[in-house]
Amino acid sequence: MVKISVVIPTYNRQEYLKTAVESVLAQTYRDFEVIVVDDGSTDDTARVASSLGPKVKYILQENRQCGAARNNGIRKSGGEYIALLDSDDLWTPEHLETCLKAAESEGAGVAYSGSYLVDAEGKMIGKLPAADFRFDPLRGLVAGLSSRGCNASSCLIKKDLFEKAGYFSEIRELSASADWEMWTRLASCARFKFTGKYTAKIRFHPGKCSIDPEGMARSMKLAVDTAFSNKALLPEIGGLKRRAYSNLSVLTAVNYYAAGRMSEARQHLASAVRNYPLSLFINPLLVYTFLRSLLGARAASTIRKAKWGLGR
Repeated sequence: MVKISVVIPTYNRQEYLKTAVESVLAQTYRDFEVIVVDDGSTDDTARVASSLGPKVKYILQENRQCGAARNNGIRKSGGEYIALLDSDDLWTPEHLETCLKAAESEGAGVAYSGSYLVDAEGKMIGKLPAADFRFDPLRGLVAGLSSRGCNASSCLIKKDLFEKAGYFSEIRELSASADWEMWTRLASCARFKFTGKYTAKIRFHPGKCSIDPEGMARSMKLAVDTAFSNKALLPEIGGLKRRAYSNLSVLTAVNYYAAGRMSEARQHLASAVRNYPLSLFINPLLVYTFLRSLLGARAASTIRKAKWGLGR
């Protein structure tokens, strides 16, 4: 039995898959298997996967979205832990070693690293905020709609937790927010631990960066609705409902802001305050997004490009 199973779902990512797998094969920790689950790609993914060597197991399935591909790989894995990696992302060589050490030394069911942001060529352009949950991770996830940097390319999960918490949702409409919804169920039965290091790299490229605020809003709302309809979670999170939906409106506003649709962004910010008036005083992202939305789409775009250009 191997210690870690690395599960890589992929769909039409032939140009990035090899780099992702190579970053796994370069890990300092060596007791792992690699499972690539092809979610019905129509490009040359199968050929690329076949060239990656005997350590890589390739599974082809009909297109059923990323959650189904992850679940397929998890169920067919033989490891004690599951390490997830999207096929357009990559790791630094010490990622598995660092996550495993954090998980085993702290008795955590989920260990996660911080994530750098890189462009299509792998050049670093910034990093995502990451930190430990200060208190109960379930309440933290739901109240702030924040995973504290835990994402589907930065985490190591004890495999037996999927039998307790369930597997990733396979609902297509939830696909863009399925990670967060999965974390809420895992947080109900496991400790989360931040490694304190940045060892994942999230790649931003044209195929990943298209901004669809309506689609994201539907997906995020479905994820939050799903959490609050989960009877097992409700005793812990029921009192957080107004705050959670307020934060949902703020995140929706951020997506509209990023799409240059300032008036709609401000409408969602107003909805956030109506849902939970205290958010005006305790959520700095609300105020920050409102002030930047007043600059207009052109100025906001200029600031955003300058920010990425400085690598912040």
